[in-house]
Amino acid sequence: MTANGGVNHIGNVLEIGQNGTLNIPAGQTFLANSTDGSGIYGGVGVINMMGTFKRTVDGYYQTDDDIPFHNSGTVQVDAGTLEIRGGGTHTGTFHVRQMERP
Repeated sequence: MTANGGVNHIGNVLEIGQNGTLNIPAGQTFLANSTDGSGIYGGVGVINMMGTFKRTVDGYYQTDDDIPFHNSGTVQVDAGTLEIRGGGTHTGTFHVRQMERP
């Protein structure tokens, strides 16, 4: 699937399916705005992030162990936690907001 209009993920789980591919082209944004326990799951698939992956809400978001996350765009975490569990290649940039310590 190629998200030419971007994605606003506000549900629980995004399932990309066995051997599925999620492409976020340059100039498009994937908003990971769902809450705890949510993320991208499925069979052995792949995420190609050429645009922007953005996390702006508190809570936990992850990608499945069997889904490589290839980032040649931008990953921006302004709130919450992002765990990329499937590895991948990362030639793009990561911007992570520094959390305040109590």
